Amino acid sequence: MADEKNTFLMALYGKEELQIKFVEWWKSLKEDPGARARLRRCASPEEAALLSETYQVMRIIPWCSGECAATIAGIVSHIEEGENEKISLAVKLAKPKKKNDRVPFSESRFRHLLSCKTWNEFYTDLRRAVQILGRTVNPLSVIDVIIAWDNELKRKQSEAIRKSIKFELSRQYYTQLMES
Repeated sequence: MADEKNTFLMALYGKEELQIKFVEWWKSLKEDPGARARLRRCASPEEAALLSETYQVMRIIPWCSGECAATIAGIVSHIEEGENEKISLAVKLAKPKKKNDRVPFSESRFRHLLSCKTWNEFYTDLRRAVQILGRTVNPLSVIDVIIAWDNELKRKQSEAIRKSIKFELSRQYYTQLMES
């Protein structure tokens, strides 16, 4: 079996206190059927961002974006159980329930999830994945994927800014000004 830290809890690895806070938040959400139902009805991060539960997530991880917190709140509201599972979301999506069964999440659906370009697409595909798994998946594994997605988007945006003509012209201009 692969080393767990390489497949599960990449973004949350070594952050046990944060993991505990997330699990406590998720359990409290499960105990509040009204809040949970409101989040489950959300079809996008924008809708989830209008609910207080998103801001509870932001208090737990203040460095994640609003879209990240809203996606965590919305998607995790669909999870019924699985906190003791030790496998990653991706492994669970590819693991048949019985030998010679089909995998829960087809390769085409998996490729679609990986090719998402927007938070809305990602939210929809990830919600579908959780539902296909019978709402049984470790919530920390799902949260970890969402945080990693957020980090990747931030890197891409940062790289795009650095590669933009405006940035390059500004860099050259202000470098020259500082040297003069």
